[in-house]
Amino acid sequence: MASHQISVVVAIALIDPNSEEGLGDAQATIIWNSNRFTFPIAFTNDELLNPDKKGELDSMRILSENPTLVIGQRNEESTKIPFCDLFPPDLQLEWNTESRILSLLNIREPHILAQQQFTRNEWLLLMSLIKCYPHYTPHEMLLAELTLLSYDDWCQRLQKIRQVQPESIIQELKPVYRALSGVRTKLKKFYPQLKILLVRNMGYAISLAPARKSDH
Repeated sequence: MASHQISVVVAIALIDPNSEEGLGDAQATIIWNSNRFTFPIAFTNDELLNPDKKGELDSMRILSENPTLVIGQRNEESTKIPFCDLFPPDLQLEWNTESRILSLLNIREPHILAQQQFTRNEWLLLMSLIKCYPHYTPHEMLLAELTLLSYDDWCQRLQKIRQVQPESIIQELKPVYRALSGVRTKLKKFYPQLKILLVRNMGYAISLAPARKSDH
């Protein structure tokens, strides 16, 4: 894979990731390449100028008027899974698991195109769909991610329900429906062509709808 580098100067507010307290204002040059994000910090608050806060940092949350940007160790897996092949070659999909933030980067003209933060259940459902792509994700797998029961437990439970009282499946799938609603709303803002499709009586699949003429 070709190496890319992005360098952007931004004004930021520093947030302690543990306490969520503000640490002051700063200016940073963010450098992104194929290995990691780094950003030498030029603090505007003199009290922050100490050896512990200088140099390269592995991770930091940046909050501003723009969408939240989380800089951290790059997730190499995001460049290898089949789901990433859905996007044009000049776009890079990145995610920060700790903060549950999905980002879409333009690597040809360096900038962030879109970013969304998800709730815990939304994130678990989305990651299951992405990892299963291009196949669908079974109801049992989604329920196992969102509840305390295992995949095998859900296989047995849903099999019994389908045999005895199939209409009760809707009640069992409520955790999936709730998370799915939020994910669909956020994906529409993130990349409108991304769709989550129903595989009747089986599960859901994530896919890319053809772009409409008005999208160009």
